[in-house]
Amino acid sequence: MLLASALIAAYAASLVLAGTITGRLFDVLGFGIQSGAIPDGKPRSYVLFIYGVLGAVLTGWMVTVAGIAAGPLRSGERWACPVLAISLGTWFALDTGLSLAVGFWQHAVFNLFFLTCLGLPLAGWRSASKEAALHA
Repeated sequence: MLLASALIAAYAASLVLAGTITGRLFDVLGFGIQSGAIPDGKPRSYVLFIYGVLGAVLTGWMVTVAGIAAGPLRSGERWACPVLAISLGTWFALDTGLSLAVGFWQHAVFNLFFLTCLGLPLAGWRSASKEAALHA
C-alpha cells in the first residue's frame, strides 16, 4: 500500500509539475480522449466530469484527514500532526503554485480559504499539545 500510494502521489504530482507531458497519458487513460480535446458538443458535461473527479479525490482526502483528526490526532499520537501538516502543505504548494504559474490567481486565493479552515485548527492543536507537554 505504501508503494502504491507513493507511485500514485508521484504520478499525481507530475500532472501538476509536468502536466503537458503526463497529462497526455491521463487524457487517454483517465478520460478516454485525445490530448487536449474536449468531446464534441459536450464541453459543459466534460467540465462537470472533471469537477466530479476532483470532488471524489477531495472527498477521499478529507475522509482520511477526518479519520486521523478524530483518532490518532485526538489521542495525542505524535505522528498525526506532522502527517496532516505535510499533506496540507504539499497540496497547498502544488495547487497554489500551479494556479499562479498558469495565471489563475483567483484559484490561489480560493486555496487560502481551505488552508485556513484546515491549517488553523491543526496549528491550534499543535500549540495546545506543546503546552500540555511542557506542563506534564
